[in-house]
Amino acid sequence: MKPNAILSCIAVTAGMCCLLGLATSCKREVPKGYSAAPVAPTNVTGGSNVFTSVPGPPPGTTLQQELDVLSQGLNAKLAAGTLTQSDVQHVIAQVERLRQNFKPATDEDRASLLMIKAMIYVRFLNDPAGATEALRQVQKEYPATQTAGSAQQAEQSLERDVAVQKIREQLRPGLPFPDFEGQDLEGNPLSIATFKGKVVLVDFWATWCPPCVAEMPNIQRVYQKHKARGFEVLGINLDEDRKALDTFLRRNEIPWPQHWDGKRWESPVAQKYAINALPTSFLLDRNGRILALNLHGPILESAVEMALAATERSNPTENVPVETRDPIP
Repeated sequence: MKPNAILSCIAVTAGMCCLLGLATSCKREVPKGYSAAPVAPTNVTGGSNVFTSVPGPPPGTTLQQELDVLSQGLNAKLAAGTLTQSDVQHVIAQVERLRQNFKPATDEDRASLLMIKAMIYVRFLNDPAGATEALRQVQKEYPATQTAGSAQQAEQSLERDVAVQKIREQLRPGLPFPDFEGQDLEGNPLSIATFKGKVVLVDFWATWCPPCVAEMPNIQRVYQKHKARGFEVLGINLDEDRKALDTFLRRNEIPWPQHWDGKRWESPVAQKYAINALPTSFLLDRNGRILALNLHGPILESAVEMALAATERSNPTENVPVETRDPIP
């Protein structure tokens, strides 16, 4: 959801719980093989506060009109590209003022205003702790409202997202790729350590994922061209149907090892690396360090060539192109 779309929602008092959809686990709510891009916080900086020049609604206005003023102020700053942290904090304070002092508001309205606060903390300040506090406040102060149930679900989703973020912080270029222990399709032990000394592409994919299938010929071409120099591919397949996987591998003559457990998104290996979109891939150097994420097309071959050449020169890998592609919407 884009910032302007979020702000348009702010002006609606009913159904505000939808605002926290941005914290929902993508893997359970989208067509298989696809995922919404993770929501990144909107950048804010220091600066003057635009709201000092925005007049408040006159006495007797509705909650809708009060929220319209806040929305207009944020939209003005967003359009100008000058949204500051001070602006965001001001909006949070004004939303809280409405919750406490707007007398015509119902408990459902007040609970929804707390949901708006939670959304702002996540979206604009990247502050899950502040969001969690607001969500718990909904459940504590307005337990009889419909919004309280939504707040509980949103809190659980937020906790999952925080856990996922911690995992992804350990999957950045330059860091060692965490190993796993599994089996290949023949039941033999399989792990990253199996490929020690090789440049490895770890490819999370599925036969039901069109972008995965579309990229496969490129991976095959790079593999065949550079295998002799020490390039390997390890497939982590998220199919449920083993027969579909075997048929695909046979028809397309894919030779590299595959890990498969039939659990789709619930696969322990997929969860270990917080995979919620396909295809997802990691290029590793000969020491198991992450070089790049989600390379495809000619960029993949360029990165593989540079990694192999750097090793052959006995020099550290340098200047490998890094393309972190957004998951498929």
